[in-house]
Amino acid sequence: MQIYEVQQGEAQLIKEVQDKNLEVSGTPVFSVKAHKEIINSIDGVGGLGIGDGAPEIVTGSRDGHAFNDQDRCVCAGYDNGDIKLFDLRNMSLRWETNIKNGVCCVEFDRKDINMNKLVATSLEGKFHVFDMRTQHPTKGFSSVSEKNATLSTQPIASLDWSPDKKGLCVCSGFDQTVRVLIVTKLSQV
Repeated sequence: MQIYEVQQGEAQLIKEVQDKNLEVSGTPVFSVKAHKEIINSIDGVGGLGIGDGAPEIVTGSRDGHAFNDQDRCVCAGYDNGDIKLFDLRNMSLRWETNIKNGVCCVEFDRKDINMNKLVATSLEGKFHVFDMRTQHPTKGFSSVSEKNATLSTQPIASLDWSPDKKGLCVCSGFDQTVRVLIVTKLSQV
């Protein structure tokens, strides 16, 4: 196993590990102090045996996408309402928007297909769904937002789509509940 770090757009080999049993806890394979504050989330993409892309781990952001070698993106949500989509190939900002309230979670619908839908949840309990298939040069991605008071009176902290069933997802809220959801009419977004 080889561990690389990207510095100023260049991949540098940090460590090479031989015959490490990852099932046995103990000494970590690799450890790095990458953040000064709490890590809100960690996600991995690529290397799944479906689609393309090398295995990558992202910390501090909300989601990653690496379906193929041409489309390697990471999406991050911030407490000021900003959502930013970073292009890892070009090391640049590809798209950004603001949903006017703190972002709790961003999630692509699936990791094994081209970018399709992106869901963002906010502190006010809103869902924002972005259609990632078509990007307008000035207006960005088309989107809809919905505040469903019957879902939760508190913000939705996380959301994850089922890889097996279209429209099936699970979310957790600040009210300490976990909900299983079935989302319909996804083709209309």
